[in-house]
Amino acid sequence: MNRKKKIHAYLKSLKFRLLLVLLLFGLVPMLVMRFFVIRGYEKRAINVRTVDILSQSKILADQIASYGYLEDNTNEIINKEFEQLTNIYDGRILVIDRTFRIHKDTFDIDSDKIIISEEVVRCIQGKDVTKHDPVNGFIEVAVPVRQALMDEVIGVMLVSVSTDSTQTHIACLTQIG
Repeated sequence: MNRKKKIHAYLKSLKFRLLLVLLLFGLVPMLVMRFFVIRGYEKRAINVRTVDILSQSKILADQIASYGYLEDNTNEIINKEFEQLTNIYDGRILVIDRTFRIHKDTFDIDSDKIIISEEVVRCIQGKDVTKHDPVNGFIEVAVPVRQALMDEVIGVMLVSVSTDSTQTHIACLTQIG
């Protein structure tokens, strides 16, 4: 009983109340800031990766048009660049013509098949398309392949890239904090 009185007295003491106030004003803002910093880092990392992939894709789309890759997809220079891009970004590249037929699939799964998706249709209309799917963990970028002389869209380059590396970095940041 004596011990219960001591605990009860400590819980009512000014020392205990100050400890609670310090914890409240110290830990709560720190936890809130940690949440927002990690969330901000994730958005920024995804945006930077998307911009990198978009710029690389535009360069490669120009080369696809200039080398006539949609007519003859045996060009070793372009195929090596596909391989390099997929290895660097851990992704997949599809090259699609105006009739929605897949000419090149770096995974060799869907070659010579037809693909009709909202992203591909919007890209055939001449718009760059970027999409982040946080549930499945990938970024999708669609870039029109334009005929240089007539500025006509002759195809689409669709790039899907995993966000696993970003999620790994976020997991490390979460463990550090």
